Amino acid sequence: MARIRWILLSIIACVFVGGMPLRAAAPVKVTFWNYVTAAQASKELEAQVSAFNTSQGKYLIEAITVGSYQDVNVKLVAALRANNAPSMAMVDNVFFTRLVAGNQLAALNNVLEVPAALQADLVPVAWNYGVSGKQRYGLPWATSSLLLFYNTEALRGKGVNPPKTWAEFAVAAKKLTARGNKGAVFILDAWIFGSLVTGLGGNIFDANGIPDFDGPASLEGVKFLLDLQKAGALSVRSFNESEAGIIDFLRTKTFFAIAPSPVFATLKQYSTAFNLNAVTLPGRSVAGEAQLVAFKDSSPEEQRGMTEFWKFLVKPDNQERWAKASYYLPVRKSVTVSPDERGLIAEGRLGLDRAFNFPQRGEMQEWRRIIEDALERILKGGADPLVALAEAQKKTNAVAK
Repeated sequence: MARIRWILLSIIACVFVGGMPLRAAAPVKVTFWNYVTAAQASKELEAQVSAFNTSQGKYLIEAITVGSYQDVNVKLVAALRANNAPSMAMVDNVFFTRLVAGNQLAALNNVLEVPAALQADLVPVAWNYGVSGKQRYGLPWATSSLLLFYNTEALRGKGVNPPKTWAEFAVAAKKLTARGNKGAVFILDAWIFGSLVTGLGGNIFDANGIPDFDGPASLEGVKFLLDLQKAGALSVRSFNESEAGIIDFLRTKTFFAIAPSPVFATLKQYSTAFNLNAVTLPGRSVAGEAQLVAFKDSSPEEQRGMTEFWKFLVKPDNQERWAKASYYLPVRKSVTVSPDERGLIAEGRLGLDRAFNFPQRGEMQEWRRIIEDALERILKGGADPLVALAEAQKKTNAVAK
């Protein structure tokens, strides 16, 4: 009896210290800025955040949707200047390089352990982009590739097959063109233009990762677009007119549109006048991915919380649910998505398998604006291609470090 009483007293002593009950340590709060705005994708992200928080008690993820990726970029710059950055954020690949170059991110090597089996299963073009030098700064999550969306009925009516090359695309766009309609809309985005040039066999960057905007490959890409425009087969929209370009497509003013795979989540809601479908972009294209990053001033525990949350997000079941809701592509090669609506995920993964990344340079954001401005001057303002591209190259050289 005395022994039982002693055991009970020992248990009580473990529960109470100084007459006060012990309390479990509060979970580490990890604020997470993101640009997941599509309704279905946002709902799925909320569900996965909630599931992670419930699955363990050490970390508490607080997800905050800031707006578009441009909104996230602008607000992060302001937050970093004010020393008020979140613990982690979802950032696009171009802004990621700027943050790395500006020494704003926490290196994750000391807080991240990735099993060999998981590492081997990750899509290389997404996984490799998170490393700079010998340090890992980003973890891939929302990955995408460019797709060629098309109006199924319009192609069938003209006896046109989905193109597999850019030459076939040009022929198809011209064949679909009629009075009041143009075969395709082309948004003057560096990502899309760079993919066109690569698909034609060139590159808008040289071997050292410096833009070659006035080189023969870039000029060939511009001439390709000018030829379609002069034939009346191409509607050209600036990057800031992207939404208007998509509306033209949905209103059947055009029949081809190039956009990343997640755009399907929005398009399918409004493509009531026709059956929407898509194929991977011809040739090699630029990969698009968001990296999850932790900021330099975050604590080691916040950084560990981010890495544990990432491991949760890339679990096979979570990846499949995320792909179905958002049409971002799984970052794990082994993950299958079933059913795959209209085969869109399979088409996106085909493009991702042969995709490449733009050079990881801190100047990329400025370079992107320079080439987009030159393209707009040529294709919307009628500027001489040789002159505009030469001026773009001069501006590019001025900001190269």
